[in-house]
Amino acid sequence: MTSLHILPATIIMLALTGFQASAQAEEVSGTPLSSAQLSQLTLAEVVEMAYQRIPQRKVFDSMDVESGALARQARSLFAGNPALSAHYQTDQGASDNGLEEWEAGIEVPLWRFGQKTARLSYAEASSAMVTTARKALLHNVAGQVRETIWDVHLAQISLAQAKKEWQTTQALEQDVKRRVQLGESAKTDLMLAKDKTLSKQDIFLSAEAELVHALKRYQNLTGLQALPTNPEEQQSAMSNIENSHPVLAERLAELNQSQSNVRVAVREKADNPQLLVGTRQERDVRGSDPVTSFGLSLRIPFGISSQSAPKTAAAHVTLSKAQSQLESTRRELQASLHEAEHELETTRKRLELATKQARLADESLRLEKRAFSLGESNLVNLLRIQSLAFNAERNEQQLNVSIKRATARYNQVIGVLP
Repeated sequence: MTSLHILPATIIMLALTGFQASAQAEEVSGTPLSSAQLSQLTLAEVVEMAYQRIPQRKVFDSMDVESGALARQARSLFAGNPALSAHYQTDQGASDNGLEEWEAGIEVPLWRFGQKTARLSYAEASSAMVTTARKALLHNVAGQVRETIWDVHLAQISLAQAKKEWQTTQALEQDVKRRVQLGESAKTDLMLAKDKTLSKQDIFLSAEAELVHALKRYQNLTGLQALPTNPEEQQSAMSNIENSHPVLAERLAELNQSQSNVRVAVREKADNPQLLVGTRQERDVRGSDPVTSFGLSLRIPFGISSQSAPKTAAAHVTLSKAQSQLESTRRELQASLHEAEHELETTRKRLELATKQARLADESLRLEKRAFSLGESNLVNLLRIQSLAFNAERNEQQLNVSIKRATARYNQVIGVLP
């Protein structure tokens, strides 16, 4: 993979033409992609590629195995592991009449009433929890990708504007230099112009470094050197946090799993009944014919509350935590939704104002340049008006990107994946 610590000229090219221009073949989940394929990536594809790089997703494979094992256990014929039972008794060394008894059998644990259903319900809840956890992680990754992409776009805008301002001040410096040579301006004006050029160059270098950092963050997250073709999103028509929201759905699945765990604890207040199926061979005295018989034995443990209370209480504690987390998450999402809505509304209004300010500042700069060229104004006034125009233009461009980012944030909060 090509390093993103690249030459300033390349950085400028990236800022003006887009990060896609530097796309090269990458290994994504073991599948090589061509440059043409990378340049046509959608936002959804980039999110999926970033998700494949998340180490946490591998935990879900083990969780799938666990939920499958729970289901197989719940569907098994017996409630636990069978055991072989054997017993031998003789009076040798005591009365020594030749008494012998042999006993052998299989002891199997039986399901308590409702226990099998409760265990199966818990296994299904565990499987559903893994599914929702996967979606929640994908949703989290989508948020990271969205933020990183728009960070890159904002950095590109800042760099392009910084380059324009630097070039503009360089041109003004040359014009002032010519005027000084012709005796139309004082040398102090040239020093002022040079100082302004150096200041703009410093801003350009800072913007260049920030773009490098933004690109590197995107590369680390996605493993790609190509931005999606069109990351701009349409605002979702949804206006409320639904239970289908990936994060909320995960909390609901955790709550359902905790409820199932409580039901299991209630059904398992006592140990499982034990059924013994066996055979016995016995003789009373030496030389007599042995007697063989078959028998059944049933052992039913009692459930004492003092013994089962800790397990049941622990299950209720887990349930209470799940309920608390669900409500906390719901409140947090509602607060985030309010912030996202307010950000969108505010950014739209700011963009309207910024557009008007940019037009006014551009017209003021045009008139000031004309006055300066005719000798009707001085350099200090021109630089002041020019600075105002630069700020207005930069603000308008950044808000144009910010409103797209605010839309992406709204979709993220409302639970919509790209």
